[in-house]
Amino acid sequence: MNDMSILIARGRATGNAELLEVPTTAGGKFGKLRFAIAINSSYNKRGADGKPVTVEQVNYHNCVKTYNFDDKGNLPKHAYDMKAMILKGRKVTIKGKVQTRVFKTKEYPELNQYATEVDLNGFDSHLEVDLPPRTTTAGGAVQGGATAIEGNPYDSGAPQQETPVEPAIEQHLDEKPF
Repeated sequence: MNDMSILIARGRATGNAELLEVPTTAGGKFGKLRFAIAINSSYNKRGADGKPVTVEQVNYHNCVKTYNFDDKGNLPKHAYDMKAMILKGRKVTIKGKVQTRVFKTKEYPELNQYATEVDLNGFDSHLEVDLPPRTTTAGGAVQGGATAIEGNPYDSGAPQQETPVEPAIEQHLDEKPF
């Protein structure tokens, strides 16, 4: 039986999500949505004087979700939507597999580097974003061999048509509905 480490967490995004195009060694590519969340918590303990003291702490979790490109060279619309929704300070709920990657860098090829992430791929993973009113945002820095994906091929730029409003039906309280 395989053991698995699952994390279910709710916190705030520490920055805007990045959608990256990552090349593979086989010459292909895939899209990677990357963001981090901060989870605030506290606990009580006794201070040196014996009085209760509240200790605040923050845990940070790096999260990744990968997407395949379609035949036209675009990622699924969901990838662009998630990038637009995960903004700094927004509440995010995640459920995914905790995993640690090992990699080497060009600067220190003799040393193993480690990155622990919450993998949001898989059958039982979950990603949910609370959507408060929109605010303006700026993009973040890109690291590694990946390049940032800008724009959204599903956004036509045309203004959305307003849904016609149904005329209000007046009902007099003294009349019977039938």
